[in-house]
Parts: sequence; structure tokens; C-alpha cells
Amino acid sequence: FEIAIILLLLLPFGSNKVRGFIVQMCSKVASISYAKHAGAIVGALAFIVWLDAMRTISRLGDHIQSDHAHGHDPTCQERLRLLRNQRNAYITGFIFFGMIVIWRLYVLLVYLHENRVLAKAFKQHKRRCADFSDEVSPGSSSPGSSSSPAS
Repeated sequence: FEIAIILLLLLPFGSNKVRGFIVQMCSKVASISYAKHAGAIVGALAFIVWLDAMRTISRLGDHIQSDHAHGHDPTCQERLRLLRNQRNAYITGFIFFGMIVIWRLYVLLVYLHENRVLAKAFKQHKRRCADFSDEVSPGSSSPGSSSSPAS
């Protein structure tokens, strides 16, 4: 599910209207209070599970190394427990990382959309100013070149 969201946010859009639609949809979802709380809970749980898996990996790794140093081979159950915690660390780490990537892509997409809207408005304003200056002084080459009597 996270991969689909990330790919949607990474797609190159042909027009700013499509980008604006995606931004509006993401903003509507983000403005729902239970969606914010659910995202925060999922992120917190993923981080807590990742920390627990890393703590267990460290503890089991030290235990296996000390047993191996004393001539004892680790049991199959100890190795499976270590492998299971490594798997959990990878999965929850990628979930947490994916959530951070989604948040950052959303922020960048909002900035890009807003900047494109401002750039379009600036172009229209610049064009209107140029049209207005052509209407005001159609014959003169520059606004300061009008002849005025010296006093």
C-alpha cells in the first residue's frame, strides 16, 4: 500500500491541474482527524517494534557470540529467533522509512504545486503590465522619454 502511494506521488504530471488534484485529495485525507491519529499510531508502533527487534538482535547476537567463544554452538531455536527478529527489524524499518518518504514527497508536491500556481500568476501579471504599458504609451519608446518643458 505504501509503495502505491509513493509511486503516485513520484509520477511526473503533465499539468499542474493534475498535481493540484492529487494535493487536494491528500490534503482532504490528511485533514481527517482519525486518519492523522491512525498514521501517528502506525508510525509509533512501527518504531517501537523496530526498537524492540533491534534490542533483541543485539542481545541475541551478544549471547550467540559469547556461547561460540566458549565452545558452545547456538541452538537452532536461538538462530531462528535471531533470524525472526532481523526480519521484523527490516519490515518495520521499511514501514517507518516509507512513512517518512510519503510525508516528505507530499510536502514537496505541495510546494511544487504552490510555486507553479504563483509562477503562472506572475506570468499573467507581467503580461497584463506589458499590455497596459503598450496601451498607455503606444507611440513612445520608453516611459521617461516624453518631452516636457524645462522651467
